[in-house]
Amino acid sequence: MCGFIGSMSFCQNNLESLLSANKIQTCRGPDELTTLSKKISQFDEKVKNDKYINLVFNRLAIQDLSNNGSQPMYSKDFNSLIMLNGEIFNHNELRDELRANGVSLVSESSDTEVALKQLSFFGKSAVQKFNGQFSIIFFDFKNNSLMLIRDRLGQKPLFYFNNTETLIFSSNLKSLISNLGDYKIDEHSIQQYLELGVVPAPNTIFKNVYKVKPGEIIETNLNQKKIKLETQQFWIIDNFVAERKFEESSFEEKLSEAIKIRHRADVPIANLLSGGIDSTSIIKIMSQNNFEINSFSATYREKKYDESYWSNKVVERFKLTHQQKQISTKRVDTEIFNTLDIFDEPYFDPSNLPSNLIYSEISKKFKVAISGDGGDELLNGYVRTNLAIKRSAKPYTFDALAKIYPKTFGTGSNLSSYSNQLDTSYFSFLSDTNFKEIFFKKTDNNSYLKNLYRDTGDKLKNLILMDYKFFLSEQMLLKVDRTSMANSLEVRSPFIDHKLIEYMLGVNYDDPKIGKKQYLKNLLKEDFEDDFINRKKMGFVFNLEKWVYDNEVSLKRIIQSNQLPFSIEQNVINILFTFKTRINSHRIWKLVTLIRYFEHVDNIIKSRNQ
Repeated sequence: MCGFIGSMSFCQNNLESLLSANKIQTCRGPDELTTLSKKISQFDEKVKNDKYINLVFNRLAIQDLSNNGSQPMYSKDFNSLIMLNGEIFNHNELRDELRANGVSLVSESSDTEVALKQLSFFGKSAVQKFNGQFSIIFFDFKNNSLMLIRDRLGQKPLFYFNNTETLIFSSNLKSLISNLGDYKIDEHSIQQYLELGVVPAPNTIFKNVYKVKPGEIIETNLNQKKIKLETQQFWIIDNFVAERKFEESSFEEKLSEAIKIRHRADVPIANLLSGGIDSTSIIKIMSQNNFEINSFSATYREKKYDESYWSNKVVERFKLTHQQKQISTKRVDTEIFNTLDIFDEPYFDPSNLPSNLIYSEISKKFKVAISGDGGDELLNGYVRTNLAIKRSAKPYTFDALAKIYPKTFGTGSNLSSYSNQLDTSYFSFLSDTNFKEIFFKKTDNNSYLKNLYRDTGDKLKNLILMDYKFFLSEQMLLKVDRTSMANSLEVRSPFIDHKLIEYMLGVNYDDPKIGKKQYLKNLLKEDFEDDFINRKKMGFVFNLEKWVYDNEVSLKRIIQSNQLPFSIEQNVINILFTFKTRINSHRIWKLVTLIRYFEHVDNIIKSRNQ
């Protein structure tokens, strides 16, 4: 798990500029800083259209702690070079395959060397074999190719800028913008943010700066007169939808393997333990397979937020080596804006704060943590999914009322959720179209969510696909990556294993052993009572509504003094603070988050120019 920034250009870019821009993301890899600055002709003297390459890499050493794991990594045998942010979990198996084909390797545990040699020997088709979370920059000088590659679910970020003369790429958006030294805000992306709370790939909040999409390869020929990019999807999640019978033994095998390969590391690993179904199930399977388990739980002084009663039951049952840390909500005022600043792209989810605090504590003793992220998507654990299906089947609808509902009062989601259209009902839980329409008279009717939606003929599968393509990939995994890597911690999630996901999308969810996490509940029945297994899910919490309205004066001041590319009328501000609802607190926080984001970016650019 690392961070990088680099460029390829016809001009001799300044490596010092990249090093300066890189300072923002050194937390992604504090163990080693390395650079490379060469012309392509130094790798291939036959090159016709020479370009300069400048690379900066920050290493978080997890696999092969020696210099054999350092990056950028070059293969003299293949005349190729790689920068890898993330992990290839099945590197042992891929290493064996390479050696069976006569490929020599130096390291016994470097997944970076395996990725380099796999791509060099098999070409880009090797990506299909990678099981992991990764963003990759791969130079194949022998075949005049450069590839930008992002993992299937988008667990690791990858941004780029290209004006045909210069290509800049980075695992951090602020670093990239810092290197550019200027930016223009994209109005369409602003509207997406106000509606969704995030800017989905391939766009960013800035014009002409993009994200590599999950499961995408972007390739360019190094010998071209202009830098032209070609894209292709190496993984399309819709293609795995089928209606096979659920085989418990097949699922068990894939889940056990997903946990096993994520336990590979040359450093100690912690297990995040909330006491919930997902994290407890992972720990039980690890215990059955005789893994050494170091568990970590966060506790809260406020009893209504604390789950230590349940996590302690898990510790006792499996006799875990356990640590727990109390996180007081009194830290909110001192940490909340610092948490916003660690995000390289605007994202408003209030659970950012507790996630950051928890990862901060874990990282004091560990570099790697196993989490239960993705369990709800895999086994239909979200209440909203089943509510949308149930409500859209009602004979009545409030669609007409939703259209005339005052935009400044809220999203109208309670009305829209009863739409007869399943997608409309489901989107009401994820979006706030009314909010962007307060500020923009002309809004983009080309709905991102509607374009993403696919009717597979199975209502539940339709919504599970949306959870994977938007909620998990664009929101939750962004939060996990930024809050963990801000603390130099790698988080691995077995439930996000692509083989598990492909299998579950291919089975019939009507099987009673699956629905609403029933498989995991059955797994734990012999270990825990019903009150443990069937209690209401809590998750990481932060009472944003109370905090926003307790800090009304200071937050109003921030909004009133903003420099956003759209005007905020005073009457709108007054309404948001007068009607003290959960929805309006989230809207206020969206604005504050966006304002803080641009202030931070401006300060970064200003400090570089001084």
